[in-house]
Amino acid sequence: MGFGTMRPTRRPIRPGIEGLEGRVVPATYHVTDVAQLQADLAAVNNSSEQNTIVMAPGLYNLSSELQIHNANLSIIGRNTTKDKGEIDIFGGIGSRMFDIQGGNVSLSGLVISGGGSVTQGGVIYSQNATLTIKNTFISGGVASQAGGGIFLQGGSLDLETSTVTNNGVFGGSNVTGGGGIAGANAAINIAHSTIVHNSVNSAVKGPTAAANAAGGGIYTEGGTLSLAQTTVADDEATATSDTSASAFGAGIASLNTTMTIRGTSIKNDVLTAISPQLNTLQGSAIAANGGSVTLKSASLLGNEPDSHREIYHRGATVVLTNTNVEGKTLRGSRTLSSQ
Repeated sequence: MGFGTMRPTRRPIRPGIEGLEGRVVPATYHVTDVAQLQADLAAVNNSSEQNTIVMAPGLYNLSSELQIHNANLSIIGRNTTKDKGEIDIFGGIGSRMFDIQGGNVSLSGLVISGGGSVTQGGVIYSQNATLTIKNTFISGGVASQAGGGIFLQGGSLDLETSTVTNNGVFGGSNVTGGGGIAGANAAINIAHSTIVHNSVNSAVKGPTAAANAAGGGIYTEGGTLSLAQTTVADDEATATSDTSASAFGAGIASLNTTMTIRGTSIKNDVLTAISPQLNTLQGSAIAANGGSVTLKSASLLGNEPDSHREIYHRGATVVLTNTNVEGKTLRGSRTLSSQ
């Protein structure tokens, strides 16, 4: 008897219907224009299931901000070398690009530019959200108080292989800082990224007005800040006043923040204070008020003014390990006394 002569016994199949009531099925949405993008965001808001929006290459010219509320969402642009064309999300000065409230949100492979006429978060505002940004270019954001590019209130940010550039905070005495990124009680982790050509400018007039500018590249209050294999360069903090002008941390400024900087270059950042009476410049690379700063295998180069003003640390513990400051490498570990 050959192998082909035997027939397997078939068991009867009993059809049935499985109940799906109450289930939310994760979905992948493919969008090609702003209307689709807005509609799909509305569909996934307040959903705990993982959803994905894949954007086709092209220009998405926004007339209003994109709102993401309590969503578990990934927005994907060009994410492989086989993809062709950029995904540009562009907006005018009338509003920011993204308003993120809670949830777990990932943005990758995007070019996001424009935005302004807001107090905080010219491009992205994130409150109590877990935000991940990868392979993304963020530019052209403007705010009047903090976070020209990105502002975080609580929650966390993981920024990887991305660029934050040409964003700014421009205002009067209410300026806090963070031309590129600002965070309040947030956990910020930046790796293999570039924070360049961002600025903070506080300009006030009057006999009792004082101007204060801090964190041309990054500004944090509370929380944590970690930078690894990142460049913070060509950022500026400028204060102009008729009475007193103070500028702190052209590269990075912090208040009561635990800061860790590894394998990172902070270079060519500039502090400027212009006033006929009192001018204060402190921390052209880093200014820390309280908290702690740990630098390991980092480089501080070409920041102005240099010398003792390059690292300002009032009430903050600073530990430098194998770090290069203006061409001089500090071997081993050194702890700087509080200023």
